[in-house]
Amino acid sequence: KGIARFAEKTNEEKDALIAADPLYGKIICRCEQVTESEILTDKNLYIEDGKIAQITSDDLPFDNSFDAQGHYISAGFIELHSHGAVNCDFASGTADEIVKALNFHCMHGTTTFYPTTLSSSIEALEKAVEQIQIATGDPALLPNVEGVHLEGPYFSKNQCGAQNPDFITPPVKADYLRILDKFGGIIKRWSFAPENEGSEEFAEILENKGVVTSIGHSDAKYDDVMAVYNKGCRL
Repeated sequence: KGIARFAEKTNEEKDALIAADPLYGKIICRCEQVTESEILTDKNLYIEDGKIAQITSDDLPFDNSFDAQGHYISAGFIELHSHGAVNCDFASGTADEIVKALNFHCMHGTTTFYPTTLSSSIEALEKAVEQIQIATGDPALLPNVEGVHLEGPYFSKNQCGAQNPDFITPPVKADYLRILDKFGGIIKRWSFAPENEGSEEFAEILENKGVVTSIGHSDAKYDDVMAVYNKGCRL
């Protein structure tokens, strides 16, 4: 069906489509396909209208061919925790810079992304999420951005690592509710240290709002972890 639509286009339209996507309307032959259970070495991969249509041993009609012998093709990678790329930090970059960084990751195989922030002031955190949200609406963006991962500032100063200890604090309910109310739809994960006062309520509220809570930069003991586990924390 996709090939038929391609064939019906004018030569100028075909050239424009292929220029925008070199695999438009083509067959990739002699490549090895990585699936969830095995590596396929004896099948052809067909592209229709810029999307993978079939992986099969059958001979199907095609417009052009692409020899990918010696190369692999697989499902795109999913990045759950990354702070940026190409001189862009997701915690401080502009929307344009964020798009550039995300596209860089996509060109290296990451097709689904959760941009990650750092411990900062609430105002800086809000600005970071706002810029990421703007970036997700940019038509130039290549990967799927499924949501934002907020890392901190509710950590242990003893385990701050690269986090700025000046901004590390126990959960402040007014602050995190403010962020959730403003950006709740895009925030999908929030990392925190469960030994801090107020962490149980923090975990419970986030879990009830569909935000995944995850432990990080923490001095937590068993009882601390179990307390938030019982509130829904699983990472």
